[in-house]
Amino acid sequence: MRLQLLLLGLLGLWLGLGVGFVASPNPKPRLKLGSGLAAKPNPNPKLSMAARGIVQPATRGLGGTRWQVTLDFGREKNTWMPPNWASSGLRVEVPLLLELGADGTATPLAEGAYANVGAAPGSWEVEGEFPRERLQANVELRKGYERGDNKLPPGTKLFMSIPVFEDRFSARGGTLTVLQRRWLLREERRSGGTFTADKGFVNTDRR
Repeated sequence: MRLQLLLLGLLGLWLGLGVGFVASPNPKPRLKLGSGLAAKPNPNPKLSMAARGIVQPATRGLGGTRWQVTLDFGREKNTWMPPNWASSGLRVEVPLLLELGADGTATPLAEGAYANVGAAPGSWEVEGEFPRERLQANVELRKGYERGDNKLPPGTKLFMSIPVFEDRFSARGGTLTVLQRRWLLREERRSGGTFTADKGFVNTDRR
C-alpha cells in the first residue's frame, strides 16, 4: 500500500513538472543582442535639411532675390582672430550685390570698384523656426584684401548670418565669420565683422 502511494506521488510530481515545460500559447520573444537599440533614432550627423530644422530656400520667398550687402570687416569683441589682426581699429567696407538663387546658391553679381575681393559663389539656407529664423550664407574671397593690419588672404571662406523675417532681413544687420585654421590642424570660424543687407541694387561696377 505504501509503495502504491509512493508511486502515485512520484507520478503526480512528474506530471506537475511536465506542465512547467509546456510551451506558452503566446511566447514572448527573446531580447537579442543590440535589439534594445533598434528602436532608437539613428544619430547620423548627415540628416536631411528638414530634419535639422532647415527650410528649403525656395519655400521662404528669398529664392531669386538680389540684395545690396555691405560687408564691414574689422575687429569684434571677443574674437579669436590673431591679436594683431585689425588691432588698430581700421575697418574695411565692401559693397556687394548678392543673388540668392532658388536652388540654394549664393552668387555675387557685382562688388565695389575700390574694394574688389573677388567674391565667388557659395550657398545659402534658412535655419531655425519662427521667430528665430536666420539666413546662413557663404561665399569665397578669391582675391582677399589688405588694408594695413586689416587683411584676409586669398581663398578665405566668408560666412554671413542674419535674422530673417519671411522675405526681410533684420535692420540691425548680421555677423561675419571667417574660416581660420588653428595650430595648422583645426578649422574654426572666427568673428571678423558685421554686415547689413537691403533689397535692391547697389551702384557698383559690373564684373
